[in-house]
Amino acid sequence: AEDRQWRVRLAVIDYMPPLAAQLGVAFFEEKLCGMCVRWLQDCVYTIRQAAVVNVRRLTELFGVEWAAVKLFPKVLQLREASNYLFRLTVLSTVSSLSTVVGRDVLYSSLLPVALGMVTDVVPNVRFNVAKTLKLLLPLLEPGIVAAQIKPKLLELSEDRDKDVQFFAKTALPSCG
Repeated sequence: AEDRQWRVRLAVIDYMPPLAAQLGVAFFEEKLCGMCVRWLQDCVYTIRQAAVVNVRRLTELFGVEWAAVKLFPKVLQLREASNYLFRLTVLSTVSSLSTVVGRDVLYSSLLPVALGMVTDVVPNVRFNVAKTLKLLLPLLEPGIVAAQIKPKLLELSEDRDKDVQFFAKTALPSCG
């Protein structure tokens, strides 16, 4: 799982959900959960993206209620990582999970993380926030869009970085 060869790590990640299903939730929590979170901080992009899919598959396997308590807090804590690539991985995770969690978890856990990253110091993170918010729009109630999403996108549309402005302006028409 921590092999120097990224292709080996990728193969292990791909087998994690079936393995977790066989071993059960208690064993997974004790022995494997930490490894799944560490993969989100891998130096190889392909591994981080596979880890995002893994988190989604584990959420589908063990249930949203379990993941919201046991997995999401560890994953979403990476929004404070010093490496901006890991913060981008959090946004990928938010996007990936948005369609498998219910509105309660989306509103209470995932959306606040994305909204909180609007002021990130790295422009690449900020424009990915705009892209993530655009992706979430169809899942959100109009009142939430008007009160929370549109103001943040307006803020990003006036960012000092032109790429951030572009992606925010691209998302704004979807707000209605």
